[in-house]
This record gives sequence, C-alpha cells and structure tokens, in this order.
Amino acid sequence: MSTWIISVCGIALMTVLCDVIIPDGGTKKYVRTVIGIVISFAILLPITKITFDVSADNFDDSNSIAIQQQFLDGVEDQKQFARLQKVNAVLQDANFDGATVTIDHNGFIKVTVSCDKNSLLAMQSLLAGIDEKMLIIWRNSDG
Repeated sequence: MSTWIISVCGIALMTVLCDVIIPDGGTKKYVRTVIGIVISFAILLPITKITFDVSADNFDDSNSIAIQQQFLDGVEDQKQFARLQKVNAVLQDANFDGATVTIDHNGFIKVTVSCDKNSLLAMQSLLAGIDEKMLIIWRNSDG
C-alpha cells in the first residue's frame, strides 16, 4: 500500500515538472490529457489488482492440489474397504469361514483359502457372481 502511495506521489511530481517544462501551446493540452490518464491508471491500479487478479500464481496452488489428492486417496480407500466388505459378506453367507480376505499393494482383493478342490470351485463360481474384476483367489497348498 505504501509503494502505491509513493508511486502516485512520484507520478504527480513528474506531472508538475512536465507542466512547468512544456511551453504553452497546442501540445500542452494533449500532454496534460496523457498525464491525466497515466495518473488515473496509477490511482486505479490497486483496485484492478483486487478485482481482476488473474495471475498464473492463482492457478498453480500446490496446497490445494495436495488437499485434493488426499481427498481422492481417502475416497479410494473407502471404495477398497467397501469392496473388501462385499467379498467378506458373500463368503460369510456361503459359510466359507476359513477364507482370509485382504487387499494387496496393487489394489487387488486377495482371498486366501485352505480347502479342497470342490470347495475352491464352489467359491470361484460364487465370487464370479459379485462382479469384482480385481479378485485373486489363492489356495494354500496344505488344503
């Protein structure tokens, strides 16, 4: 704010000097008009910065990008948890109590079971009906 006041005072001082230096005549009124426009712009400059501040800095706000990324990560975590609960519910309804359901680092739902081949086939057909595209069924070798 103080730099704006200093700028306006400096432009006003330059106006007075130009008015004194320029001889009387036809060009003096044109010079006064141009200087008046310059002074008007100098006075209105802070108002235009407040209302029309469309600099590139306003569009490159990395803090808001980070906040939005945190929100998106939270939404993705909620989706994965809902998918996990869905698979757990289907397995519990079908009495597959020995199955362990986890999500791996790639986002795949991994179902680990210890059962015979017939039970495994039954589980595969049951889980195929829930329309999970990222589902891995892993059978332990001891079953």
